[in-house]
Amino acid sequence: MTPTSQNDSIGRGVFFAVSWQIVMCTIWGLVQWAALVPLYRSQKKKGCRLTAKAVLITGFVGVLLNATCAALILRNLGNMH
Repeated sequence: MTPTSQNDSIGRGVFFAVSWQIVMCTIWGLVQWAALVPLYRSQKKKGCRLTAKAVLITGFVGVLLNATCAALILRNLGNMH
């Protein structure tokens, strides 16, 4: 078991993930994981397990929100007569 870091927190992981998703907000889909996976790995390697988990969970929520927004927008565009 790896020792936990003093900086390890769920809030820190949520902050990292949300920050990356705001930076990548113009890109839909799974491309945002290009930034989140290395961030997850680096936090896990540093011993910040809670931060790493929060990055993953917040990343999943972000992907679901992006997919939902894209589906709603594309559905509405298809209904224009």
